[in-house]
Amino acid sequence: MSERSEALTRIPMFIIGSIAVFLFKIVARLASLLNLVYTFIANRRNEKLAYFCNLFCAFQYRFERYINFTANKNDSFQNMNKGLDPLDMEEW
Repeated sequence: MSERSEALTRIPMFIIGSIAVFLFKIVARLASLLNLVYTFIANRRNEKLAYFCNLFCAFQYRFERYINFTANKNDSFQNMNKGLDPLDMEEW
């Protein structure tokens, strides 16, 4: 595939993917807020909510890399269940 056709295929992917990232961001921010409230009440973090927010960060990072032409492989949707870094859930 030529560079021009690759760029043309990224345009609809950018539009659809941006909507998905926007909606996912709203849910992730609500999960972060819920985790903050839970931490204040229970005095410990909720691991499942933290994992979900980590998935959002990984998804957004992979999507932005592909759309900005810094990665040739679009694996943002295939690897949605993989975070970037393992969660650090140790006590402070």
